[in-house]
Amino acid sequence: MEQTYRHILTPLAVQGVVLKNRLYGTKGLPHFQQGPETFPSENVLRYYANLARNGAAVVTVKGMSPLRDRRNMHGDSAHMTMWDITDPAVKNYMAQMAELIHYYGSKCFINIQRAQPDGVNISEVTPEKAMALGAPMGMAMGREITKEEIRKTIAGIVDTCRMYQDLGFDGVNLYASYQASLLANSFSPLVNCRTDEYGGSLDNRCRLILELASAVKSACGPRFLVELQFSGEEGIPGGYTLDDTAYLLKKAEGLVDIVQIRAVNGDLAHPVGLNSEKEAPITLAYSAYLKQAGVPTVCAPNGGYQDPALIDRWIAEGKMDMAAMCRSFICDFDYYEKILDGRGEDVTPCIRCNNCHGINFDGPWHSFCSVNPEMGIQSRKDLLAPPAAAKKNVAIIGGGPAGMRAALEAAKRGHAVTLFEKSAVLGGQLIHADFCSFKWPLRDYKNWLIAQLDKHGVAVRTGCAPTPEEISAAGFDAVIAATGAVAKRPPIPGAEDPKIFTPMQVFGRASALGRRVVVVGGSETGMETALYLAEQGHEVTVLSRQTKLASDANQIHYIAALRKFYSALDNFHYAVNAATTSVSPTEVRFTVKRPEAPSMPPMPGMAPMPQAAETGPYAADGDYVIPCDSVVVCGGVAPEQSAGLQYSGCARQFFLIGDCETPGRVYQATRAAYAAASQI
Repeated sequence: MEQTYRHILTPLAVQGVVLKNRLYGTKGLPHFQQGPETFPSENVLRYYANLARNGAAVVTVKGMSPLRDRRNMHGDSAHMTMWDITDPAVKNYMAQMAELIHYYGSKCFINIQRAQPDGVNISEVTPEKAMALGAPMGMAMGREITKEEIRKTIAGIVDTCRMYQDLGFDGVNLYASYQASLLANSFSPLVNCRTDEYGGSLDNRCRLILELASAVKSACGPRFLVELQFSGEEGIPGGYTLDDTAYLLKKAEGLVDIVQIRAVNGDLAHPVGLNSEKEAPITLAYSAYLKQAGVPTVCAPNGGYQDPALIDRWIAEGKMDMAAMCRSFICDFDYYEKILDGRGEDVTPCIRCNNCHGINFDGPWHSFCSVNPEMGIQSRKDLLAPPAAAKKNVAIIGGGPAGMRAALEAAKRGHAVTLFEKSAVLGGQLIHADFCSFKWPLRDYKNWLIAQLDKHGVAVRTGCAPTPEEISAAGFDAVIAATGAVAKRPPIPGAEDPKIFTPMQVFGRASALGRRVVVVGGSETGMETALYLAEQGHEVTVLSRQTKLASDANQIHYIAALRKFYSALDNFHYAVNAATTSVSPTEVRFTVKRPEAPSMPPMPGMAPMPQAAETGPYAADGDYVIPCDSVVVCGGVAPEQSAGLQYSGCARQFFLIGDCETPGRVYQATRAAYAAASQI
């Protein structure tokens, strides 16, 4: 049978090493896989083995962070693995990891992210210089590294590569992206101000990378592959360009085998709906440019690659050689099987929430995949989700994300499932994604759920709100109630006025609001409501009690909004540290009082995180009044518990899940739905 995605499935020979297909597994490791052990946990071993089983021709293992940082919050011990590689017993685990990856015909690379001494960079970097460069996350501050220290750094990386080669690893991933490493900064004309042979001209700025790659090849041989993780361009006036990158890679022929092409910064490299388009990943243009320029290196762009049809087409068009991915493998453990079967439409869409990435330094610490409920419980699946003992009749009350996912999981377990939704359409709270340009990942997920219900034979009854008596009379064995939640209004004088909107009343009805709109509440919901209205042409001001907007959002999501919308939309305004005192349909009153100290100190030795600047008419402490034409208030939601609990006596088993039990996010709805279905 002809392969549907034959370009993805075509092997690739690099320096005599055969990669089984064109899917590259990047160094991502959801941090909740690892506990306090100084060695890879069983979950971690299973995670990396599953990447190989699930199609990654190359599996990149994250490099080690120093054990001395284990108890240091700013060392990010929850996010980075910290294994004692000096312990021979731990080396045994690393050898096991390589062998597990090899079992599935994949190659195993080690990531080396940061190898230079503390407190140095290619040239001196002060806090002022870092801020002038846009405060890139991860940029090391300190003095200029000496040539002797450069030699020691190269020797240390070579020794590390030889050690991992002895443990069975096939290559190394050298981290040189986002202005966040010595290698990245050595190539930057903005950061590298040296006057010796490592600075100045383009050839000199290539020197450190070329010397390092050459030293690794000399020590480990040509079949030990060298991969450079590299931002295609610097993206700042005066920074290095794509032409500079092409020049470097041509000079590196035979030394750098694969270039994993990243975006200019971390948030663009981990794209969300706010800063990406499904059919036009930023790094695809970089890769296509480099291929057109005749770069001999294997080009593997990263950031937003999941749809097999698109990846296959881009490889066929010569725009890329491989697709570098992480979230695609995380959100669907059967990704490769679906590619082999030609079922790309069945691949679970990634909603680009970045909760698997786990970065939210001053808000909720998310640590699960929103669309794959099995992520993190692989080693306990037999306990948590044993096979169903018999086929049962299951009723699902509510067609939002929790109800649809529960119906899908119950049907996959072999049960006969009927889903009841009182409105005319499925989707629940996700329906708002139909109206927002930047919510397309959630829209894809909603539509995927609806399509999967049909594929798995779920009987869907929309416009139907059955009574408990009707459910009891139908003889269901189990009932899962997912009746959702309704909007609450905040306890602010005037907020109960029916002429004042709540968020779900706005989406798809922007024309019902006046030109000047104030959104009270700067949570992620409030921010996105305001952004939607601004895109629709309204003059919008959003007010937040917190020190920044969307403090409950994943940090990457927040930065994406900060960079794209706060600065790009002239009709989007905001005030932080703003306590709203009263609202009416024509004006909003509030008080601004800034805290005395920042809520989050910068990481020692690193550039501070970018934040929205406190500028504009509401930056100073004081009382303000904003005249307006419409007001939207964001007070959260109230669970519809009574609506769900009325079905509790209608079947032998009953479950209350989703927003009607505890209002939350998509990942909480997904987990609760999977857990309930797994018990039937």
